[in-house]
Amino acid sequence: MKSGSGGGSPTSLWGLLFFSAALSLWPTSGEICGPGIDIRNDYQQLKRLENCTVIEGYLHILLISKAEDYRSYRFPKLTVITEYLLLFRVAGLESLGDLFPNLTVI
Repeated sequence: MKSGSGGGSPTSLWGLLFFSAALSLWPTSGEICGPGIDIRNDYQQLKRLENCTVIEGYLHILLISKAEDYRSYRFPKLTVITEYLLLFRVAGLESLGDLFPNLTVI
């Protein structure tokens, strides 16, 4: 039998800390969207994200060839994407931080 505090590994502690932080950031109200969102060919489809606080699944934004000033688009309600974010050939998109200022968990 090993002596010691029997606490757990530092990795487990960091995992628990990260999970607790993620839960504290989890939105308390808003729309849960999903099971995945695919936005392609038209930047105006981004409006589908307006009320999303959580996307259960993936978010694809791709093949938007018309360069647009994305600074007029902001989605501060979106905080969590449960699977992954895919960006491919999105002309004119310079900053994800401006588009999704409160996105904290992917």
